[in-house]
Amino acid sequence: MNVGSNYNDQFYKSLTNGSYISAKHYVSILSSVLIKPNKVVDIGCGRGPWLKAFADSGAKELVGIDGDWVCQENMLDKKIKFHSIDLSSTVIKNPVNKKFDLAMSLEVAEHLKPEQATTFVNYLTNFSETILFSAAFSGQGGTDHFNERPHSYWAKIFIKNGYLPYDLFRSKVWENQEIEVWYRQNTFLYLKSNSKFEKIFKEKGIEPIRETALMNYIHPDLYQIRVEESKQLTQLIIKLRKSTISGLIKRIMPKSIVNFLRKIRK
Repeated sequence: MNVGSNYNDQFYKSLTNGSYISAKHYVSILSSVLIKPNKVVDIGCGRGPWLKAFADSGAKELVGIDGDWVCQENMLDKKIKFHSIDLSSTVIKNPVNKKFDLAMSLEVAEHLKPEQATTFVNYLTNFSETILFSAAFSGQGGTDHFNERPHSYWAKIFIKNGYLPYDLFRSKVWENQEIEVWYRQNTFLYLKSNSKFEKIFKEKGIEPIRETALMNYIHPDLYQIRVEESKQLTQLIIKLRKSTISGLIKRIMPKSIVNFLRKIRK
């Protein structure tokens, strides 16, 4: 992704605290279903707030992968080993060539071009049989979002790779204002079919999503944000139109007629 100029220090500062607080809730939920990873990789890690949350819960091996607009010195936890990789490449390099207990990529995939979607999901599945994934929903909006899609779009790509989607979180976090709304709306767990945790989930009666279209909920908080933005934009357009028309009238009408119209309006 050639977007380094937009991902500056201020950008990451604005996201880091909210991401870290959000991540702690998801770590807790995963722990409740026996997913307590020791080795974790985050693809599109930023400064590593999600990795830090897992470090706080006891994870020992932490790997972060992102573009060159962040570096090792930016990581929030000293245990995080950072690798700079161009995620927008048609062939994405794997800097570690090892398996992890958990791989995650949160609000990253939408920053890649549509034609890279399948390549990126394939890349994620190389790291782990257990994947925590979120990507911006259609119309969500954000900096350099090139591929906002319904959740079912991504689920179908994972399913083709042999991974099953689980809606493990939304019923637990939907109204939790401590968690950033895009995580509440977009985050799902994917498990490799016949993997250790897929079998554990089956034994515990935790079922995968069968109808992927039912994943496509829009969070009312995010919807309301977009409604308010639309109202503000409409008001601005009306104001600009009035200002433009008023200025045009003043330029083309004789002053006497303009004064006459003002008197009528009063």
